[in-house]
Amino acid sequence: MILQLYFIKEYLQSNGNFLNIKIFKQQDIQSNEYKKWFNQACHAKEEIASILQSAQFKQNKQLKIDELEKIFKLMKKFSKNQSLTRLIYELNGLENFNNQLWNLYYGQESLPYRFNNFIKLQKVGQQTASQFLVVFDWNKYPISTYKMEQILALETEIKNTIKREIITKYKDLSKRSLNFLIYFEVYKEIRLLLELDNYYQINMILWRYLQTIQPKSEQRIEIIQTDEEIENDNNDFFLELPFGAYDGGGRYIFVSYAHEDKKIVYPEMEMIYSEGYNLWYDEGIPLASEWPAEIEKAIKNCHLFLV
Repeated sequence: MILQLYFIKEYLQSNGNFLNIKIFKQQDIQSNEYKKWFNQACHAKEEIASILQSAQFKQNKQLKIDELEKIFKLMKKFSKNQSLTRLIYELNGLENFNNQLWNLYYGQESLPYRFNNFIKLQKVGQQTASQFLVVFDWNKYPISTYKMEQILALETEIKNTIKREIITKYKDLSKRSLNFLIYFEVYKEIRLLLELDNYYQINMILWRYLQTIQPKSEQRIEIIQTDEEIENDNNDFFLELPFGAYDGGGRYIFVSYAHEDKKIVYPEMEMIYSEGYNLWYDEGIPLASEWPAEIEKAIKNCHLFLV
């Protein structure tokens, strides 16, 4: 993707939090904790590359179950993600999942369309799909995370302008794919301004900076886990729904929930969705929209309301 989005740089350079992050970065990359995490991430990335090479994945388009399980475990050293389970290949079928992963990594289509196809898999959301990319090549791809938006307070008009440029060039992309591509453009500018070697370093610095501005009790994310933490992980920040909010003209159920309860709510929503019902939740609010007005509209037009 080559977009002329100079206003992103201007926005970041005028953002107080980003200016603080630039100062924090110089101190943080010298810390022992950062070096430890980064070394572990490098090792995990090398191990994943070794598995793909040993399996000759590029030639054979086939990863065995035990190879996928090893990759999932290594991916959790980049960020906690409960979506990385056997359900990904069981629900989609092993062959189908392998084909879509191969296409994401080696396909000839441009990234927006490869990402858009991969995210259609069950149990795969925006953050999970982006994580598969960053562990494959962290020089090209970032992990999409809403924490970046929270810290940098991205203005709606910034996101909407990026969106307009993307849909001018690429057609028929899902909202989740558009969201990833919007973050992708912002991450590119962050990497340049922070003079970082790869995109994963952005996530590490952002997450560690978040710890300095957010009380410990409110922290919702950690990165780099020990094997014991991976086995006992009960973090829910990376929980994702494998489907987008309904945006058609038919009947649908409006679902309202507190985001801290999504570990409880999401499985119930998946069960309802699997029975053939259309669900609308706040992911269905378009970029640059007025939230209260959109929610009011969704409630008025729904067939059933769940709270």
